[in-house]
Amino acid sequence: MTTPTMPNELPEGDLTVKFTGTELPLVVLDELAAANVPFNADERIRFEHGRDWWPLTIGWISKGVVPALAGVVVLPQTIQHVSDTLRIANAHGVAVTPQGGRSGVVGGAIPVTGGIALDLTAMDQVIAIDDESLTVTVQAGKFGPDLEEVLGARGLTVGHFPQSFDLATVGGWLACRGAGQLSNRYGKIEDIVRGLTVVLADGSVVHTGGRGPRQAVGPDLNQVFVGSEGTLGIIVEATLALHHKAAFEMRAAYSFDTVAEGLDACRRIIQRGARPAVLRLYDVPESKRNFDAAHHLRERHRRAPGRGVHRDGHDAPEPRLPRWCLPLLHLCRSPRGKSRGVLPRRLGRRIERRLGRRWRPQPPPRCGSQPGPLHADRTRHRFRTARNAQGCPGPQAHLEPRCYGTGRRRVVTTLVIDVGTTSVRAAIVDSAGRVSAVHQKPLTIRTPNPGEVELDALEIATLALACAHETLAEAGPADFVGIANQRATTIMFDATTKLPVGPALGWQDLRTVIDCLMLQPEGVRVAPNQLATKAKWLYKNAGKPSGDIRFATIESWITFILTEGAHHVTDHSNVGLSGLINIDMASYDQHALQVLGLREEMLARIVPTAGAVGPATALPGAPLITALVGDQPSSLFGQNCVRPGQTKITFGTGAMLDQVRGPEGPTNMSRYSSGCFPTPTFSNAEGIQWGIEGIMLSAGTCIEWLKDDLGLIANAAETETLARSIASTDGVTFVPALAGLGTPQWDFGARGAFFGLTRGSTKAHLVRAVLDGIVHNAVDLIDAAVSETGYPIETVRVDGGMTANSYLVQALADASGRTIEVSGEREATTRGAGLMALVASGSLTVDDVAEMWAPSQTVTPQLDEAFRTAAREQWADSVSRAEKTIPGLSGVSF
Repeated sequence: MTTPTMPNELPEGDLTVKFTGTELPLVVLDELAAANVPFNADERIRFEHGRDWWPLTIGWISKGVVPALAGVVVLPQTIQHVSDTLRIANAHGVAVTPQGGRSGVVGGAIPVTGGIALDLTAMDQVIAIDDESLTVTVQAGKFGPDLEEVLGARGLTVGHFPQSFDLATVGGWLACRGAGQLSNRYGKIEDIVRGLTVVLADGSVVHTGGRGPRQAVGPDLNQVFVGSEGTLGIIVEATLALHHKAAFEMRAAYSFDTVAEGLDACRRIIQRGARPAVLRLYDVPESKRNFDAAHHLRERHRRAPGRGVHRDGHDAPEPRLPRWCLPLLHLCRSPRGKSRGVLPRRLGRRIERRLGRRWRPQPPPRCGSQPGPLHADRTRHRFRTARNAQGCPGPQAHLEPRCYGTGRRRVVTTLVIDVGTTSVRAAIVDSAGRVSAVHQKPLTIRTPNPGEVELDALEIATLALACAHETLAEAGPADFVGIANQRATTIMFDATTKLPVGPALGWQDLRTVIDCLMLQPEGVRVAPNQLATKAKWLYKNAGKPSGDIRFATIESWITFILTEGAHHVTDHSNVGLSGLINIDMASYDQHALQVLGLREEMLARIVPTAGAVGPATALPGAPLITALVGDQPSSLFGQNCVRPGQTKITFGTGAMLDQVRGPEGPTNMSRYSSGCFPTPTFSNAEGIQWGIEGIMLSAGTCIEWLKDDLGLIANAAETETLARSIASTDGVTFVPALAGLGTPQWDFGARGAFFGLTRGSTKAHLVRAVLDGIVHNAVDLIDAAVSETGYPIETVRVDGGMTANSYLVQALADASGRTIEVSGEREATTRGAGLMALVASGSLTVDDVAEMWAPSQTVTPQLDEAFRTAAREQWADSVSRAEKTIPGLSGVSF
């Protein structure tokens, strides 16, 4: 997320104030607190909010002088907060200075009279996007880059790009009547605005305009507030017009010796009828700043051996630096629109074509000895890879990662995008297995009816891009990209519009249970937590839409977004749980597709988990995607389980046991009699490594249930405290079948249940019983794996957020009678996808990964065998009583 950026750093130590304002009455703070308005009276914060980009202040700041000091900085998060602030300030005659990015250059955001600095940057939500009317409603504190990132995922843009774009908010655009460098195409901000929500000085709220077309009669009240600099009211929300992003562009630049020549060229372009998006004449200093960096690159290239000389052997003449420069940017929706015929000839000296193409709208320069974030090199780096006949990276592409610094050991990094059940995260994983620069955002999960779980595919894409950009901004460019994901969550989308159609159905969604039962007589045996019936449901309930309809699981959707529609692929670890794959893992089951009413072209192309897919052109530097892997195989790899028999359990929303089996594949993809599934754990061009998986449907979900629904705990950490506060559950048991039972029973009709409750049972007994139930269910997974493969499991590696609970880890060791090793990286899923991408690139080998295991904790059993046996027998009795609670659902077989 973008935050305000100032031209130079605020000095440490004592600071003085240039303009002294009136003292803020203490009663104002009391009333703000009583109204629950967020504010900060820390002096350093107030100093920071006492300046903007006014050139005079830059010199003052360097001498330790701040232009002004507000009495308090108010940080509203809602319209009501703004309304209460203005009402209170109005009652006490206190001045209020609205602030956003503080990117203005005339001191307008400086609280010269003291009073209240009203920082609106926390009001940064996109309220609504109307794809039909092409409007967006957004809060005033949203920064330009963040808004364009959200819209870009839908192929849309506001088209407002002022020179301060990286620094300014939507409210600032409107309050200061921004023009924008692409206004020739999209209009100025007063042309873009459709409606406003404004808080007046007395705290009342007014709404102007709307989301529809402009009215033909009456005054346009939007224009009363646009450009008013907050003097008539404070803009808190705006509805802006949208445009589809241009698919093609043409760039050029010309230079002139005088301003008159430049203006004459502008006049001739407009009179000719051309409407380039950018038609902007730069003076000499701006020309130098915009083109000089490119000039130095050209010079370095020219002076290289064999460069910069004429054929006669003499030195080439020294190139002329640009003077008055006219960059042109022409945008269009199709290649036909890229005609150059609209531009008159002999405009001026054509700046070297390579430099003209490098032009980008530049923000104001930062000052000071240290370069700020705006000085970062934005040149897109592309990997040199072997290409096949279609120009795409081949399966044996040579990947050449960058080297950081001369004479230093090469550090190879992977950007990992990990989409879990409840959140999206991005992180950097390096060749030493270290995870850094983690950025995470929660997902919105909807449960419209019991057993139904929905997500928003567009939100997933938006958050994935946002997290990725934040991670790259912190850590710098990455060499490769790996994607890990919750499996079986199913998305339907239109490949032409690149937009989802309908909701995404989560892997826990059980709405297709009846469909699964009805398909059994047709010879199709699938589970409701597989893609097969989810895709059928989405397609049928959308009315079998026309267009280029595709289905995707999360890794397929994210790859499609990152490659900007170039690749629709899925990997072996994900397609193995689709219910639609043949045993060869290379083709889809045509009979199942026919019964379901689906077509093969709707499904993703199948690729290995580790191998070059294509460049992620939606990311800076377009790093190559080299790993796609489901969350559980990724966690297995992240815990360095690469040898047959090695086993891990991940405790997340559910709990998943995975074990490496070897290269010999199964005879079919149905579940085994043990309740485990065959699953690919790793694949590349040489073949597939197989394993088995056991599934507990509810683990972390039970903790969320205790907290959010029953209110027994305030946070997950409290479960350990409560469990340790008593010696035992006093006979209370719990079966964690909130969504049915997975391995080994696979009973969707089972339901969660407490047994053994008495009047003396307390919440500590209930909480400890829930933890013990999760533990015993996990031991069932271990027993099923031993039964299936015959590998003696002496040690189990564990990861996931729940392993922070030391009671649960010790209870697992006691109930299983096995040593438990806790992963040093609790979120091993992210680490696994990163390591797999590095193996695919040749930066690591599988043997390297095997040697990386370093547990943070090793826990051994402490429970007497007789007690362990008795506890397991009590658990088995409880499970038998929870089974077949809903017989109809229990009949689902696959």
